[in-house]
Amino acid sequence: MNIQQLEYLIAVDKYKHFGKAAQTCHVTQPTLSAMIQKLEEELSLKIFDRTTHPIRTTDAGDEIISYAKAVLESITELKNKAHLLNDVLAGKINLGIIPTVSGFLIPNEIFDFLNQNPKIEMNIYEMKTDDIIKALKSGEIDAGIISTPYREAEEFFSDFLFNEELMIYSSYENKDEHFISSEEFNSDKFWLLEEGNCMRKQMETICHLKENSLKPKNLEFSASNISTLIKMVDKTGGITVL
Repeated sequence: MNIQQLEYLIAVDKYKHFGKAAQTCHVTQPTLSAMIQKLEEELSLKIFDRTTHPIRTTDAGDEIISYAKAVLESITELKNKAHLLNDVLAGKINLGIIPTVSGFLIPNEIFDFLNQNPKIEMNIYEMKTDDIIKALKSGEIDAGIISTPYREAEEFFSDFLFNEELMIYSSYENKDEHFISSEEFNSDKFWLLEEGNCMRKQMETICHLKENSLKPKNLEFSASNISTLIKMVDKTGGITVL
């Protein structure tokens, strides 16, 4: 039994597909299948039921997967501890980040951080806020960057990164006003980010928003980034928040 076999187990359990798991682990499917079969023979039990589509993890396999995850987490902690004892910042970080800030943080702060800490291996995933919360709970990611306050995230340890003012982007002329209250604009003419985004929930709560009346009746629209919302305002009018 080795660490690679445990990583392969977890990948197959996640994707329920040997091909996808092999691609994620950067090995060929025959290699991954052979390694898992060898482990099953060593443990004298079936971890996966290969007769179903998608592949099903057996009841015994579920317990083995739980132990495998715990072992890999312990190994990661051991490596990180060793690096700290050597006064070197190192290790692997899986980070989820909302699309509204990833374009600003990744090319600047995160790239600078990685250049200053070459022994850090970071995997970054653009995700909606709700998906970041789910991934934190399941252990798929180690940390997430979201917009706060966000009630569902209160159970996790959090730290403050930066503060930004919300800005109105509007098709309406209002050159003399520097500030605007939620009562001053038409709340049914807002373009918002897709469901599951923290900024959408915040704006719905603050401004008591309704369905956008500017949207064509035969259009179902879901935006994941602010630049798309800006273009929608330019094209059809209305308001969005940056």
